[in-house]
Parts: sequence; C-alpha cells; structure tokens
Amino acid sequence: PDAMNEFVPGIFTWSLHTISHNTVTVDATQQSGNAPGVVQLLADGAGARVIDVSAPGTYPQCETYRRALVMVDTGPHQSYVVDFFNVTGGRQHDYTLHGPPGTCVLTGGGWSAPAKGTLAGENVGLDEIYDDPVLGAPGYASGYMGYRGSGFQHFNHVQRHGAGEWSADYTHEKDAAARLRIRVLDQPGQVLMAADARVTPVKFPQVLKYVLARRTAAPGEKLASTFVSVLEPYAGEPPLRSVNRVDLKPGTAVIAVRTDGRTDVVVRAPAGAIVRLP
Repeated sequence: PDAMNEFVPGIFTWSLHTISHNTVTVDATQQSGNAPGVVQLLADGAGARVIDVSAPGTYPQCETYRRALVMVDTGPHQSYVVDFFNVTGGRQHDYTLHGPPGTCVLTGGGWSAPAKGTLAGENVGLDEIYDDPVLGAPGYASGYMGYRGSGFQHFNHVQRHGAGEWSADYTHEKDAAARLRIRVLDQPGQVLMAADARVTPVKFPQVLKYVLARRTAAPGEKLASTFVSVLEPYAGEPPLRSVNRVDLKPGTAVIAVRTDGRTDVVVRAPAGAIVRLP
C-alpha cells in the first residue's frame, strides 16, 4: 500500500478500507477494528485441504462472519479453491473479489454496458468523498483517518450481470501465463456487478477489475448470506469445465466438473450434519 500519510484521502477511503479487499463489507462501512478470528478447522488430506475461520467481532452487528477455503488438487501442480463466506447480521452485504493487474475478460451472463458515475451513484465522481460532509467539504485540509464511509466512490465503469453462466478471466500484466478465473455462484437475492478501481491512489495507478456480489435485507428481514466463489489459477487451460451450487438443508455444495471429465463435490455443512444431494 501507499505510505501512511494522514493527508492522502485515498489511503483511508480505499487502501485501508474493507471494500478494497477480497472479503465482505457490511452496511457500507469498513471493519471496526482488527478483531481476532478463531480457527474452527484446519485440515490437510490427500488431494484437498481446508481452513475455516470464524470472526464475528469483525462487525459488531454480525453474529456470524465466517469463511472456509477449500483447496482441491486437479493435478500435481494445479489446484482450485472454493470460498464459502457466511455473514449474518446488518442490512447490506458486499462481497468483493479481484484478480491481478493486467487484462480481464467478462464472458457470458449478459453483462450491461458500463454505467456513468461510480458505484456510489451516477452523480458521484471518481474518488469524491460523498458520504462525509466534513472530509468531503471544499477546501478541507486536515487528516482523513476518521473516514467511515463506504469507499464506493473508487469504483467506476460499473456493469451488472444478467442471467446465466459467466466467468471473469484475468491475465497478469507481467506474465501472460499467469492467469486466474473467478466465478461467484448465484444465491437468492444476490445482485452481481463488475467494476474498475485503481490498485492504490498514489503509487500504483494500474486498474483492477473487481467482481462484487451484493445482498440487501428486505424490511423486517434478518439478513443471512452465504457467498460462494470458485477461484482457478492456471497457465494453459482452466482446470474446471463447469461449476454449480446446490443449497442443502443444512449446508452448501459445489459440484465441479473438471476438464478431464471427473466430478468433484465440495460440501460445507455443520459438524455432524447429514446431507443429501438432490
């Protein structure tokens, strides 16, 4: 990140903000602190490994803020990762992921044309502090450490996903053989978007393509989200032909069909649960 300079707004509205990271932002504000998590499971087996961490103190309004990453081998030097992220509490959940600087191609799914303005709104300019009347006032010349807004003003060229299978395919700017495919799988009430943002406001102006999945609570609803994504790093061809999500009672499964024809079933469920695939 850029050096810690209190008078550079982008450090606190972007670089240190939750929204710029590969995680979930709750209620359009950054995490309240650096609360420790509890490792619920750490396991390594033949062909797969998992880490599962719970950190509900990350957002005081959330009773669940928990993530499990399952790494599955498809060969001696190739693997993919399934990311299960559970959040309960708050009114809005924004799950963000991005690949490396370079090129990104969005395929499938009927993506809309890039919208005007930023993720904060059509009339909010890039990097404009729109949600803090003091820090965003003309002529303000003090520090920005106290910013607690959304950071949405740093995303532009926002596109919305239609329906159907899709993927975001990244190629690293320094190595054409270093590639990554991201797929965020659908769930009820989820709005999927893609947008551009700079790496950092000062030192690194390269543009990253972000994928954002959003869920918002209906009136009277206790918002509970289970975000699921599949991350495939690869050099030649991606290891998976297709991926599908199946919501179970209880738990969630991802059915991944490999390019070699084999099928993996990755299930996340409470300890001791008995699950049945349809």
